[in-house]
Amino acid sequence: GFPDVISVQNPDGGTSVVLNNTSVAMGAQPLNGLRVSQISGQLFVDVVNGSSFTNNPGGEAAVKVSAAGTATIVLNVSNSTFDDQLFGVIGQASGTSTLTAALVNNTFTQAGTGIEFENVDSGNLNFDLSANSLTNFAPTGFRAVSLEVGAATGLFQGYIRNANLIDGTGVNGQGAVQVTFANDAPLILSMTANTIQDWDNGGLLASVGGASNYDVTFANNAVNGVQNFAGFQMNVGGANAVGCLNAQGNSLNGLGGGFSVQQGGTGTFLMERLVGATATDAENHLAAENSATTGSIQASGTFTAVAAGTCATPGPF
Repeated sequence: GFPDVISVQNPDGGTSVVLNNTSVAMGAQPLNGLRVSQISGQLFVDVVNGSSFTNNPGGEAAVKVSAAGTATIVLNVSNSTFDDQLFGVIGQASGTSTLTAALVNNTFTQAGTGIEFENVDSGNLNFDLSANSLTNFAPTGFRAVSLEVGAATGLFQGYIRNANLIDGTGVNGQGAVQVTFANDAPLILSMTANTIQDWDNGGLLASVGGASNYDVTFANNAVNGVQNFAGFQMNVGGANAVGCLNAQGNSLNGLGGGFSVQQGGTGTFLMERLVGATATDAENHLAAENSATTGSIQASGTFTAVAAGTCATPGPF
């Protein structure tokens, strides 16, 4: 296949990789614009100050960073632009490595997926996505995927805040933010003060399976113009999965509806400040603490009431 434009593979450890005000035009369809991998030691990767990646719809990613083995990678992407990419940024953690990623004030337009993070084995993945703009995507703006199985201990945690996710096609039923944990990985996600507008297939779609422990804070978000699915959807099912939800102060409007929360199998669905345990109780609770189109809140299964502050929040990292 096509080579990467910039490739840094440092299996014995290293110090830093910096792209400062760097333009990468990828018209020849390379695999990646910047590809960094590390299996030991600590590495800092900075893509900053007006760096830009354009025109690579047939490659893999503008920026792909992979931590493996025992490596620790700190990724900072700020004030940069990504246009016409299959993926804007991919971050991966495997083995017992740790990837900590901060993406701040970037612009992503016209791509397959803007940002994707993945962990495998017992890899740890920390992320803080703040004040990014993602426009015109198919299938999704941000996707978190865990491939951990069995006794894996890696933690997947992070923030999505103050972002604008606008005008996405949502191919194959994927929402603006898509989180899929089908195995045993733990996840802690905080999504606050974001705007999701005119997305075909849902706002935040979250699925918890296996024996995952899953804590979600969804607060003060505006989700408007969603055509299918719900503005917020969280499913807790499978054997022994535990999901905890703190949802308040959100405004959800659109044909796809407001909230859809489902407890299935032997999963346990915890809900902060809930009074009662039935699906009707959950619907009434979400309606009282959020604004949503009349009749657009749906719940199924049995829910467990917990006190405010029960759901874990990310960090520090």
